Amino acid sequence: MEKLKSLSKRTKIIIGVVAVLAVIYFAGTYYYSSHFLYGTTINGIDCSNKTVGQIESQIKKHVDAYELVITQRKGLKDTVKGSQIGLTYLDNGVIGKYQKSQNPFTWPARFFGGKTEKILETTSYDENKLTKIFHDFECFKKKNITVPVSAYPKYAGNNKYEIQKEVDGNRVRKDKLKKEVISCVLGAEETLDIEKAGCYQEPKYRKDDKEIVALKEDMESMVKGSITWDYSNRYINPVKFKDGLKDNKFTVNGDITNQFIKIKNYTKAIISSKAIENWLIEYATDTNTIYNGRKFKSHRGTTINVPSGGPYGWRMNVEKETSAIKKMMQEGTTKTRKPYYIQKAVEGTNGQINDIGDSYAEVDLSYQMVYIYKNGKQVFSTSCVSGNVSKGTGTHTGVGVVQYKQRNKVLGGPGYDYASPVRYWMPFNGGEGFHDADWRNSFGGSIYRTGGSHGCVNLPIYAAATIYGIIDAGWPVVVYY
Repeated sequence: MEKLKSLSKRTKIIIGVVAVLAVIYFAGTYYYSSHFLYGTTINGIDCSNKTVGQIESQIKKHVDAYELVITQRKGLKDTVKGSQIGLTYLDNGVIGKYQKSQNPFTWPARFFGGKTEKILETTSYDENKLTKIFHDFECFKKKNITVPVSAYPKYAGNNKYEIQKEVDGNRVRKDKLKKEVISCVLGAEETLDIEKAGCYQEPKYRKDDKEIVALKEDMESMVKGSITWDYSNRYINPVKFKDGLKDNKFTVNGDITNQFIKIKNYTKAIISSKAIENWLIEYATDTNTIYNGRKFKSHRGTTINVPSGGPYGWRMNVEKETSAIKKMMQEGTTKTRKPYYIQKAVEGTNGQINDIGDSYAEVDLSYQMVYIYKNGKQVFSTSCVSGNVSKGTGTHTGVGVVQYKQRNKVLGGPGYDYASPVRYWMPFNGGEGFHDADWRNSFGGSIYRTGGSHGCVNLPIYAAATIYGIIDAGWPVVVYY
């Protein structure tokens, strides 16, 4: 009987507690039918236990004082104020609709976890005003921009490359940033970290990426070979070619060939034929002797400086060497050889004062004389008449080269104001050459000043015949005053 009484008392207590809880629950349900549930946050505003009217009033105040602070790399910062962009509250009932969408019967659960909402329809802004302010951001000013750079291999000498660390920079993805700014403004957010929002352009590759490591290995394989050019058998202009020649040799190795490697699409190394060609053209201007001035020991017994000009001399075959260097880089081979040439001069030693050799024709324009030397000895000389100085057709100075010999040639002809048949024709500088001139009664002296040729060296018939029989194609022709 006592147990029954005790059980009845506990039951009454439980019923009482349940009744109280039920009253509290239904009272809360009624309360939250017109108030926001606990833990509700809208656009950064805590709406817990507040009415729609209270929140709308609070949003209006927030809009009036709104500021968005945008933080950036390099310590840069921009601020967007609501007043600058025409920010206004939209009284469109969206806050009330959201409150009505909440289930008041779930109010107890909200004390164990709230809910944050971003409702973008509560405000509006002036697009033109925002765009103007946006374009004036510090991150868009040229002086503040550092472009991101991917990691890449850089030549470090001794046929090795070192990978250069990427540069993050601070160039902004403009469209992405504008979307983030608009989202923050409409969502009433007060701070925007550009980096956390992912608005920066990133380097495509970083230092430890496997693609960059593989690229480094490829580039190192391209610089391990070499070609050594041997100049021991020929004259080198000591004034023009000052550097890089050791023991009459010049080596094209990784210290040079690294500049011929170009990186394509960040991860592919290619050998640029154009880069090789450009380097060879510049290099050849120093090692070629064609068109160069030279020191020369004249018939007068003195050493003179022959002016630049004339097609005689060493001339590197740039096209063939370009292919050879590219192949060497592809295969990693090492070789010593003479350079490839389009045109050669007389071989000899590097200690010579020129590359003319000891068999040549010498034209002294001041004395109007031609001297023929063979194997170091003068074998013939004759007076001549060179180009007409007064008419601007004076014979060009420099070192020419006999291009060929031809009998019975008509000089001039169609397109020219003259046509002169000659028995012996020996061109040595373009259209200028030795030939007989049977229309002349005298040679030498000062005839050339006003009565000279169109540029050729006119000779008596016997002299032209004699020279024709001595010289041959490839002979140097030294012309000077």
